[in-house]
Amino acid sequence: MSLNAQSIIGTWEMVEAWDIGDDPNDPTKKTYPWGHPSAGYWVYDKSGHFSLMISQNPPLAIPADPFSGAPQPAWLTPAKPWDVPHSLLIDSFATASPYAYFGTYTVEMDNNHPHLGGTIVMNVFSDVMRAYTATVQKRTFLFDGHDYLNVGTPGQYLRRLKRLT
Repeated sequence: MSLNAQSIIGTWEMVEAWDIGDDPNDPTKKTYPWGHPSAGYWVYDKSGHFSLMISQNPPLAIPADPFSGAPQPAWLTPAKPWDVPHSLLIDSFATASPYAYFGTYTVEMDNNHPHLGGTIVMNVFSDVMRAYTATVQKRTFLFDGHDYLNVGTPGQYLRRLKRLT
């Protein structure tokens, strides 16, 4: 891995995420699918493995038990069997739009300007929605100093990451 490719190694906090084109009534409108600011972590390690988790900000509250009113319902206990209400799962995925996936990665630096950025090539082993499982996901990126990484296609989407480690 080149020196520039190594500089993406670390833990990154997603501090901004927007898309353009999600609103059919206004295809030029910038939307914030996980809130503004967004919430998430992207981790790239030196052995070539990555994981990322994105969630709504603020996160959805844990609902109270409908019978006792306790803040943590009985289904959250570690005792089996777990009986998670299906409506809660549907609400969580439909409302919070969480996303997570992991696997291995390589970095292809821009041939003409490797100090500016390149492409992260992620070989997804598995993902929470099963949309990326066993696929290759390529994400272009630009360095923004040492502590920020802008992932995305200009004019289409941006995932702005701030270095934590």
